[in-house]
Amino acid sequence: MARIDNAAKWFKTTYGPQIVDAVVGTPFSVNMLTAIAIQETYEIWGRLFDGAMTPEEILDACVGDVISAPRRTAYPKTKDELIASPRGQEMYDVARQALADMAKHAPEYQKYVANPERFCHAFGVFQYDIQFFKDDPDFFLSRKWADLGECLSRCVKELTRVTKKTYGAGKQTLTDLEATFIAIGYNTGSVNPAKGLKQGFKDDTGKYYGEYVADYIRIAANA
Repeated sequence: MARIDNAAKWFKTTYGPQIVDAVVGTPFSVNMLTAIAIQETYEIWGRLFDGAMTPEEILDACVGDVISAPRRTAYPKTKDELIASPRGQEMYDVARQALADMAKHAPEYQKYVANPERFCHAFGVFQYDIQFFKDDPDFFLSRKWADLGECLSRCVKELTRVTKKTYGAGKQTLTDLEATFIAIGYNTGSVNPAKGLKQGFKDDTGKYYGEYVADYIRIAANA
């Protein structure tokens, strides 16, 4: 079995029961949340799940996104913009330490640790973005991304918002394709199903977020 298949199985076994509880009354599923976690942070936890770290320690390592202006357009675009915010210096210090801790497991990030302008912008296995720091500072400053329940509550809230915006209120179930569209909206803020899977972040290979998530939902379903 390929490593990513093993990883999906581990994720569902380890975190699945808590995800089941978190998605009660929603159209979301363990497979959908597993696919989002693979897309967002497999580059970190995919290296760690079969080692000696606890599930909580693995969650704590799941940080990323060091992109800054001009490529980043959401708050905070730069270190200076973050530090100018209330408690911004605290947040910068936390984001820098999170980057240093993560880079111990992902050495390709060491070059960013050496640059004080770079810091993490996304936290937790589902990558809750630092743009929410102004409204939800405690999640970041208290390193709550190591708590799966805290990550799930925010992820489910955003998925619910996107689902209502895309399909209206009262949507009870999602097909795998519809779940993929909602995941795209999670990545970008909104989605147009008529445009198909080529939406969301596009990597250097030319493959889109939506195409990856569709693959990962299939992998999760068979894990």
